[in-house]
Amino acid sequence: MEKLRTMNDLEGTSKNDPRAVVDGVVEHGDKRGRLLGFPTANVTAEVAAAEDGVWAGTIQLAPDAGGAVHVAAISLGTRPTYYGADGARLLEVFLLDFAGDLYGEPVRVAFHQRIRPQERFESEAALVEQLSRDVEAVRAWSRREADESASTRPDRRGWGPSQRRRPRDRSEALVRRERRRAASVLEAIVACPAEHLLSFEWVSSWTGLRTEYLRWRYPTLDDLRSLRQGRFDAARDPSALTEAG
Repeated sequence: MEKLRTMNDLEGTSKNDPRAVVDGVVEHGDKRGRLLGFPTANVTAEVAAAEDGVWAGTIQLAPDAGGAVHVAAISLGTRPTYYGADGARLLEVFLLDFAGDLYGEPVRVAFHQRIRPQERFESEAALVEQLSRDVEAVRAWSRREADESASTRPDRRGWGPSQRRRPRDRSEALVRRERRRAASVLEAIVACPAEHLLSFEWVSSWTGLRTEYLRWRYPTLDDLRSLRQGRFDAARDPSALTEAG
């Protein structure tokens, strides 16, 4: 089991600022998530600043007491698979790698990155398959955020009156950055639930990269698809790469 990442791992860059933060209390629900293998904390809270869908984010337990913060897959919406368009809007949070009873506990939920819009599935099997992809997407998001955070923290080892850090080779740094970006783009392509849903906007919402950068790096959707098949030329001159993302 992967080590649980906490908020401390994700601090350090503006990318980590949440899109919305709400406080609420965990209440009893209909236990559908538990039956599907994804037990959720049902949180009573008004959420006006976030769109319906599945989000990568965090949940803090007992926020007023400085409680633990856990990486979470957050679902916001009416659960159309079960209730169509008539369902009540619910906030459900699946804590990664967590076991415990949270009923009645105050929590703080932070929405960081929207993974996908809300969807209606034809069967519970299809829903469970997508939920598994969602959780993997949240894990990938937490790894990217932790890596980005670590790269921005100053490393002062070796600094002293007679020592200075050697400047990083720019070309090498750009190549490493592009490899990380290509890996996250590939994750998004593989996770896309259907071929016709693949778009620059989908990849952007998954990876956090700007659509302008994606269209420049991969001019057509065929170029994106070829990345999955290993055909796209990833050896473009790194000195020509910009900070578009």
